[in-house]
Amino acid sequence: MIEETAIVARIDAQTVWVDSRRSGSCGGCRQQNACATSLLDKLIRPRLIQVDCALELQPGEAVIIGIEEHSLLSASFVQYGLPLVFMLLGAGVADQLLQVEQALRDLLIAGVALASLAASLALISRWQRGFLQAYLGRPVVLRKA
Repeated sequence: MIEETAIVARIDAQTVWVDSRRSGSCGGCRQQNACATSLLDKLIRPRLIQVDCALELQPGEAVIIGIEEHSLLSASFVQYGLPLVFMLLGAGVADQLLQVEQALRDLLIAGVALASLAASLALISRWQRGFLQAYLGRPVVLRKA
C-alpha cells in the first residue's frame, strides 16, 4: 500500500474529498524560482481527490490516504502506455493504407499518429471520471495523521 498525507477538504456521505499537496524537497529547494516543477505546481490549480472513508472526519483534518500498488501500476499503464500503443497503431495503420508520394506520406503518417495520440488521451480522460476509477480502485483513508 502506498501512503500519502492529505488534508480533508469536504465530506459527502461515505466519500471524502482531500487535497494532497506536493511535499518534500519542493518546499525548501534553493532553485525553487528556476525550477519547472515548482512553476507548474504554482500554475496548476489545486485538485481535490475523491477517497473512500469509514472514519468520522471534519474538514481541515490531516489524514493518511493509501492506494494499492497494483491499482497504481494499472492506472500508470492506462495513462502512459495505452496512448503510446494507440499512437503506434495509428501510425502503423496509416503506413499500410496510404498510397501517396513519399514526402507527403511521412507527413500524413505523423499526423495520423498525433491524432491517434490526442484521441486516446481524450478517451482516457473521459473514461477516467467514471469507469476507470471504479475498476482500478480509489484511494482510501487509512487513519488520521
